[in-house]
Amino acid sequence: MHHLQPQRSPGHKTLNPEFVNLLESLANGVVVAEPAGTIIYSNSFLERMFGYERGELLGQSVEALISAELRELHVRHRTHYNTSPERRLMGAGRDLLACRKDGSAFPVEVGLSPVQTTDGMRIVAIVTDITERKRAERQSVLQKDVALVLSRAESIQHVAPSLVETIASALGWRFGGLWLVDSEGGLLFNVAVWSAPGTRAPAFEAASRRLSFRIGECFLGRVWAAGKPEWVSDLAAIHEYLRVREAAASGLHSALVLPILVGSQTLGVLEFLALESRSRDEGMIEIVSAVGSQIGQFIERKRSERALGISEERYQSLFENAVFGIFRSTLSGSLLDVNPAMVAMLGYDRVDEVLALNLNRDVYKNPQDRRRLIKESETTDRFAGFEVEWKTKTGSPIQVRLSGRSVRAKDGSLAGLEAIAEDVTQRRLLEQQYRQAQKMEAIGRLAGGVAHDFNNLLTIIAVSEDVRKIVEI
Repeated sequence: MHHLQPQRSPGHKTLNPEFVNLLESLANGVVVAEPAGTIIYSNSFLERMFGYERGELLGQSVEALISAELRELHVRHRTHYNTSPERRLMGAGRDLLACRKDGSAFPVEVGLSPVQTTDGMRIVAIVTDITERKRAERQSVLQKDVALVLSRAESIQHVAPSLVETIASALGWRFGGLWLVDSEGGLLFNVAVWSAPGTRAPAFEAASRRLSFRIGECFLGRVWAAGKPEWVSDLAAIHEYLRVREAAASGLHSALVLPILVGSQTLGVLEFLALESRSRDEGMIEIVSAVGSQIGQFIERKRSERALGISEERYQSLFENAVFGIFRSTLSGSLLDVNPAMVAMLGYDRVDEVLALNLNRDVYKNPQDRRRLIKESETTDRFAGFEVEWKTKTGSPIQVRLSGRSVRAKDGSLAGLEAIAEDVTQRRLLEQQYRQAQKMEAIGRLAGGVAHDFNNLLTIIAVSEDVRKIVEI
């Protein structure tokens, strides 16, 4: 087996070549540090992930890899960890941000494992970039929120303000607008504007409501014609943006404008603006494009209903056909409305059977979970990814992930909940089986002595005493 040249750090011996080859074969970033935080090894995968040259991290503190605002806190956590080192995930339950050489931050998952060597304790960290996972989770939550808004809508105009608020607030934009294409008149006109609390943009809002555009005319008309998103970091530089003066007066500097598409046809345009200058974010564009497609399908379906003369009573609405369970409930646990997917999830045959249930008594395995959800909903308008255990008609437990919004009375008090329920029982079981399979695979590979084929160093360290023997600092 070809041996890579071990990295050297002033005042330290080299890492064993076999150990280096093992670390270099991993499809994860690996960093080895002293308890004081000094980096004595980093594999090439990690260096590429963080944008460093080969060996450039040697001798630096591990805090160089942590987002600047978290470094001081990380020093305290590292000091505490050294008092009782153990194998565990770093930052469990929290979003952990790493920092590249260029200063850009990105979310990571870090597994820590202490290794006792002849020269003392060494900490091995496995670093995984979870940017794509976080983006997918964010998109999933937003699409569920949008589905909830659309589920009871009579028309896109009816829910346009709620849609704009839902999308803009979830993604951190301060202003949003929704524009629809009038195919008969050949115009793009505004149907909703929204400003975040504390954002004063009356002139910009008034101009948005007043203006309309022909295809290819000015900035929004160009997006309509091209059917492609536009990201603007500096609105002042876009001369064809007709509301540039009003935007400047309101402190709005950057914008994301996307077409609402069904196939290649543009049905409308979504517009979001921020107070600060924002660099182009492809992940953000992908999320909003997916939501735009979701809205486009709704618009197309409603237009088809009108064209075919199908009444609301006969047409199966989004609420009825959703693959996720959807329900509305009171604070006391009474169910006001449920869709067929919810009925099937709980193992019942008819909607009226489920409407007769009480969530606290008949659905939640542990009623305290619902009390926690209600307590959280008292201080926030939305919740997402809230996992609970329910029971079906037969009493069998199912793992359910809830996302939804608070329903408030006229005085602002919490009156009930609207939520989407996703059965994740099978997913969690598969994840557990996958983790077990990984452990068994690691054990088998260790027994065969094929160290360079391992994909998870933490498992190697946990299973075999041999690793500690081949680490010589």
